[in-house]
Amino acid sequence: MGLPLTYRLFARLGLLLLIGAAMANSVEPARLTILVAERMTAAGQPKPVEDKRAEAIRLLGEEARLQFDIKAYPWRRAQRMAELGQGLLWGVSRTTRREAALLLSRPIWDTHVWMVVRSGEAFSYHGLADLRGKTLSIMRGAQYGGEFEEQRGKLFKVEEESPSLESRLIMLALKRVDVVLLAVTRQDPHDMEQHLNQRYGHLGRWQIINRPMARDPIHIGVARNAPISHHLDRINSALDRLHQRGTLAALMAKPPSKPLTPACPAPLGRCPISPA
Repeated sequence: MGLPLTYRLFARLGLLLLIGAAMANSVEPARLTILVAERMTAAGQPKPVEDKRAEAIRLLGEEARLQFDIKAYPWRRAQRMAELGQGLLWGVSRTTRREAALLLSRPIWDTHVWMVVRSGEAFSYHGLADLRGKTLSIMRGAQYGGEFEEQRGKLFKVEEESPSLESRLIMLALKRVDVVLLAVTRQDPHDMEQHLNQRYGHLGRWQIINRPMARDPIHIGVARNAPISHHLDRINSALDRLHQRGTLAALMAKPPSKPLTPACPAPLGRCPISPA
C-alpha cells in the first residue's frame, strides 16, 4: 500500500527545503569593496593597512558571510566614493553632514582623539576654549564634530596636512604647529605616549595631553538607497555578535605582533617628507 498523497507532498517539500538550504550554504559570499583611509610614509609612499584593522575587517566578513576587498584612498576621496555607492566606508564618525548622505552601522569600536605636543609643553585641557590661539594639525579631510568645525579659524587655527603622521610630527618638532590631533583606538594616554616616543623618537620627544579632545564611536557608512545598502542589516547583526563575544574588544587589547622600530633611522631633518 502506497503512502498517503499528503504525506508524499510534505516529504517532497521537506526534501526541496533541504536542497535549497544546501545550495544557499554553497553559494559564495557576496563580494564588497570596503574603503579605508590611506596611510602614507613621510616619503609619500603608501603604508599597508594596520594589522588590527585588517583583522577586524576579516573577522566581520567571516561573521557576516561577506567578502571584503580592502581599498585605501585619501579620506576625502574615500568618502566621496562611498556617497556614490562605490563601496562601504570604514571608520566613519557620526556627523550631521555624513548622516545626510550615509547610513551608519552599529559602532565598531571607539576612537580617542589625542592631542600630541612637544615634550614639556603640555597644558590642561577641559574643553575647546583651552585651544585658544593654538595651531592644530589634522589629517586632510578629518572632521571632529560640529563645535570643532564652528570654532576652527576663530578660536584656533587648523592646518590640514597629509595622512603621514611622520610629516605632521616633523611640523610639530619645527614649531610650525602647536598640537597634532591623532584619532586612534588606544585608550591609555601613557601607552600612546610611549608608542609615539618609541616609534617616532628620532623626530623629537612627544607628550600626550591626558584628556582626549574627543571620544567617538566609529561606524561603517553606506550610501542611502545604494544597492549595497541592503547588506547593512547583515553587517549590524554580525557586529552585535562580535561585541557580545568580546571578539573586537580582545582584538583591540592585543599587543603589537612585532617590536616597534623607528619610522626613519635618520635624525630630524634627514628623513624625506612629502610636501604638505
